[in-house]
Amino acid sequence: MQSARTRSAPPPRAAVRENIRPSRLLPYLLLAGAGVTGLVFLVLMLFERHSVKRAAANIAEQEEPSRERIGSAPLPMLAVPEVPRLDWTTTTDAVLTSQGPDCLACAKRNGCLDPAQQGGSCDDVAGNAPGCGAGVTERDICYKTLADVFTSKCAETLQETPCLCGDTDVVQCLEGNVIPNGPILEDYACDLRTRDVTVIYRDFREPIYGIGRANSLIQCLGGYGCGCFGN
Repeated sequence: MQSARTRSAPPPRAAVRENIRPSRLLPYLLLAGAGVTGLVFLVLMLFERHSVKRAAANIAEQEEPSRERIGSAPLPMLAVPEVPRLDWTTTTDAVLTSQGPDCLACAKRNGCLDPAQQGGSCDDVAGNAPGCGAGVTERDICYKTLADVFTSKCAETLQETPCLCGDTDVVQCLEGNVIPNGPILEDYACDLRTRDVTVIYRDFREPIYGIGRANSLIQCLGGYGCGCFGN
């Protein structure tokens, strides 16, 4: 009896456990390998992108200064012009008369002193120009701009752009890509309180500023060929 039970007893559990076959592990190993490869590839992509951005930034710093950097340069780098204090006897008529026998007559004949027609007179511009010095008025800077244009002869070609841009390339100057060197730049910069040429050109004839009133008058005189520029 004991021998029969022994023959019919089930085999031990260890005897029926099968060994893990390598073929069953292969899919898991392949999946794990793909995951590691993908992670390494992602890290390399991020590193490469960061390197490209840093290289582009370094190149940009070595290139010619941008319009923003040129335009935002602080005003103290530009000398504030010395503006004479004018008394009540100084008038636009007197300034134009000093430029030749036909200068004032031509200005009146063509409406250059009438703000409703062309430009207007420095006599009527109001307010102060604090960027040009303590106590300097817009009227003062208007007269100074007129005098500087006539003295420097920057508008003798009947074009006023050289007064702002000097001998730089006009297109590059007005787009703000080069630093202007015109003889009247200091007047414009102090009155508008900026060195940004795009802003100066935008407000070039704005009548609330002394330089705007003077520029409007100068351009009217030049447009009608008035004998005010020594030509």
